[in-house]
Amino acid sequence: MSRNKMIRMTMGGILLAMALAAGISVYHMENDKTAGENTMTAQNTEPYTIEKKVLTMPETSGDEDTVEDSLQMTDDKTAATVETSAGDVQAQTDKSHDGESTADNSSKETLANVGPQFTEDSVISWPVEGTILLDYSMDETTYFSTLNVYKCNPAVLIKAETGDPVYAAYTGTVKDIFTSAETGDTVVVDMGNGYETIYGQLKEITVSKGDNVQKNMQIGNVSDPTKYYRNEGTNLYFGMTKDDQPVDPAMYTESLNE
Repeated sequence: MSRNKMIRMTMGGILLAMALAAGISVYHMENDKTAGENTMTAQNTEPYTIEKKVLTMPETSGDEDTVEDSLQMTDDKTAATVETSAGDVQAQTDKSHDGESTADNSSKETLANVGPQFTEDSVISWPVEGTILLDYSMDETTYFSTLNVYKCNPAVLIKAETGDPVYAAYTGTVKDIFTSAETGDTVVVDMGNGYETIYGQLKEITVSKGDNVQKNMQIGNVSDPTKYYRNEGTNLYFGMTKDDQPVDPAMYTESLNE
């Protein structure tokens, strides 16, 4: 083989190698381009996904409307509850006022049923028949035999027998019933306008506190005298007051045989 032919073959091999290298390089470049496009495609897909998520926000906005609607419904329900409560309070207040009015009317009716209120011109009856053992005496002292003392007397002692009936001196309401050492079982009757009568040394009381009594209605019986009036004998303790101050019952009674 000639020298020139050898040189041509060598150059052809070099060119072939270079062409092959160039082809390989182009192949890699194409692969890198394809990979880059795939990467770009992947990168372009993510923003779309984000944008898609953003586009779903109107649904969330709808939820906000639902929340607002729920809050509005809650506010309306609360307002309705407050209005109902206010109505209940008003109803209770009206009911209370009605109750007070009924109580007032009942009280007025009770007073009307009792009878006329006592006045300076009213006349009471003697609660028992008998003589006066000890007169009312607040201006000067009187002698108490059992106690062996002289002292003022805010009531009258009317002689009676044990068991004798005792009658209400005037129409009124039983204000109190109590027991004391001096007057024993005692009944107090409110006759109105500040006037009250006191009946002491009773037994077998037939009325209760709060009862309405009519004039000449029996309220009990005469009991044995307490230790304060043993020497005076069996009697009814009968007192009268005006605004809690003692007054003489004889000023308002019919004459009593002595």
